[in-house]
Amino acid sequence: MVIAAGAVVWVQSDGTIAVAPTDADLIAGVSCQPGSSGDPVNVMTFGVLDVYTALTIGAKYWMDQLTGQPTVTMPTSGLIVRMGVAVSPTALSLRLTVVAPSIEFLDNDDLTGQSTTQSLATITTTDLGTYRVSGYIAVTTIGSATMTFTVGFVDENGNSRSLNLIPATASTATISANGFYTFHPIDIRVGAGQVITVQAVKASGSGLAYDAGGGIQGL
Repeated sequence: MVIAAGAVVWVQSDGTIAVAPTDADLIAGVSCQPGSSGDPVNVMTFGVLDVYTALTIGAKYWMDQLTGQPTVTMPTSGLIVRMGVAVSPTALSLRLTVVAPSIEFLDNDDLTGQSTTQSLATITTTDLGTYRVSGYIAVTTIGSATMTFTVGFVDENGNSRSLNLIPATASTATISANGFYTFHPIDIRVGAGQVITVQAVKASGSGLAYDAGGGIQGL
């Protein structure tokens, strides 16, 4: 195997290195010079490495997941490694950082001017997995009403669950006053072929007006 200068490399089980790691724990650094099988290769994890061509000064660079070389295109999945910032057309100021990929919403909605129970997100799972639920409720008029932010699903053991989430600044799940309420994301384990629902639920009373949003992400 030939290692090019300036590539992110990782340590294999036999102690040799290869380009483009897929496991953050095995990252060795960035190769300072090229090498072939059996050659020693110095690596850096921090500092200025001057081995490149045609870098854009001031641009952030990411590890190309095939070559290990810097690219201005940030990957969206797999092991995402920010290599550093170009300080000249040939030099990169290295600061290797592993970045978590963004997690897209499988379903989400934002509703305004509501007065009754509303669904904010609903999905049917395809596989057993972990899902993240989050949301908010902004109550503008409460009257005598009460409401909750409720998540319904069937867990991995086939048990039906209905969770009333507690707002971040409250001690109870029941909302009975005007205000803006956010809910910390929770992770739930859900069986295959099951429905997950996120609702703003009017529990009782009258005179309610609110906005709300919620979403479901797959992890």
